Amino acid sequence: MQFYKRSGLYLLLCKNNSLPIPSPILDGLFQTYGKSTKGEAHEGLGTKIIKDIVEEHQGFLDFVHKDEEFEVKIKILAIQ
Repeated sequence: MQFYKRSGLYLLLCKNNSLPIPSPILDGLFQTYGKSTKGEAHEGLGTKIIKDIVEEHQGFLDFVHKDEEFEVKIKILAIQ
């Protein structure tokens, strides 16, 4: 995890090792509730809630899943 300020933006970068994630789950990971890689007993709320909070603060969220690594980058304006 990294957190820093650059060019008027606060940036939060989180990387984690990941098992393979099926494309249908990746495609809607931050779009709807209920997408989970942890099985049916898990609700899959976290990523959608994160995106909603970032957008509420006029921020930007991007993610990449590649070679069993999942990376999320969040950018929020330092001056509002």
